[in-house]
Amino acid sequence: MSRADVVIAGGGFSGLATAAACAARGMDVEVLEARSGALPTFRGELLHPPAARALAELGLSAALFAAGATRIAGFAAFASTRSDPAVLPYPRGEGLVIGHEALLTALREKLRRLPNVNLVQGAKVVDVLRQSGRVVGLRSHGGELHRAEVVVVADGRHSTIRKLLAIRTRASLLSYTAALLAEGGRLPYPESGHVFLGGPGPVLAYPYGSRRTRLCVDVPLFTPRGRRALAEYLEGAFVPHLPESLRAAVAMAVRTSAIELCANHFMYTDRCVVHGAALVGDAAGCSHPLTATGMTIALHDAMLLADCLGERGSLGARLKRFQRRRYRFARARDLFAQALYSVFRADSAGARALSDGVFRYWQAGEPSRTASMNILTGEESSALRFFVEYAKVVGPSSLKVCEAALRARSLDALQPLRSILALLGASLDGAIAQRSAALRRGELV
Repeated sequence: MSRADVVIAGGGFSGLATAAACAARGMDVEVLEARSGALPTFRGELLHPPAARALAELGLSAALFAAGATRIAGFAAFASTRSDPAVLPYPRGEGLVIGHEALLTALREKLRRLPNVNLVQGAKVVDVLRQSGRVVGLRSHGGELHRAEVVVVADGRHSTIRKLLAIRTRASLLSYTAALLAEGGRLPYPESGHVFLGGPGPVLAYPYGSRRTRLCVDVPLFTPRGRRALAEYLEGAFVPHLPESLRAAVAMAVRTSAIELCANHFMYTDRCVVHGAALVGDAAGCSHPLTATGMTIALHDAMLLADCLGERGSLGARLKRFQRRRYRFARARDLFAQALYSVFRADSAGARALSDGVFRYWQAGEPSRTASMNILTGEESSALRFFVEYAKVVGPSSLKVCEAALRARSLDALQPLRSILALLGASLDGAIAQRSAALRRGELV
């Protein structure tokens, strides 16, 4: 039997980042990872500036750049119906792109050098230990017991530990991501992430080392299966909507390189703590990867949980503090991702009207671009800010959406607007909840 201050179920990015953050604050940490080898599928690679700053705070910057990390200055969005892109620089600092396995390797190497961390690979967690209604540890395959003051659940969106803790979720399968690397070609903005619209779903692209481009293509659920059928579908439906400087390289990659197909889920939790345990990263919720916020939220969870555990008060109070602050940060980013995806994925007159509204808003001036990027990156945590900014888009665009529905003689054209209005309602509810909680604590939002 082992004992620690913190035991973490899951040695992926969320678990390792949480271990590093807790260890930096003097806690004894044990990490239990079921796998012994590399991850079998594509995982996130892009971190926004707050996450890059957090990794620097953990002392990882030099190791990450030595492992091939590259800087990202912001984003540029392109629509095939518009001649001018929307260029969205980060308002504060730079982001990073690094291969996921290289990132995990750097984290593992750091943790193995720390005397207060025990990293155990090949240790699959099969049960939760409880005492007097409180979670007090984990049981791994083989019967080993791992006790701790706090259990951290970091085993991903399909978390088995979350189910053992009886934390309910609302989940839906949205689409798939076809991930591939293109050699050569040129992105219009070499130091930025890109979103390309015009195909059946948006394409997220970003520089990946020297003269390589990572493409994450959002494909619908009805996408043809099989390597050849998928390649033909990507080349016919998406490649023509890419910039000419990139088209030939991507077409070659589609025909000849490996393509990984990964599911995109929306997963929502109403709570992320129970007595003695907390969920971090995708185990606590996830949204569509279009805005590349998943790893930034995971790292924010890690740093925030470590901070809360180091504060005064009972363990229950500290964990509730984490939950409140965690959702304050994550909700606005989840709403942003859902809103953009609802607009950018649909191929209807109504969706195109909303998409044009988003581009007009971004191109209206620097304050609009800064507000959106602050929400995207986490510099702004308020759900109310999301409500205010997106209302500026939906208000002027709603009449055009209704006109498009009348011309098409179809209520289906109104679906994107209904989706956005539902999200605005959810963001307003979240803002009211944030304000009410702050007033109860005698704080100002």
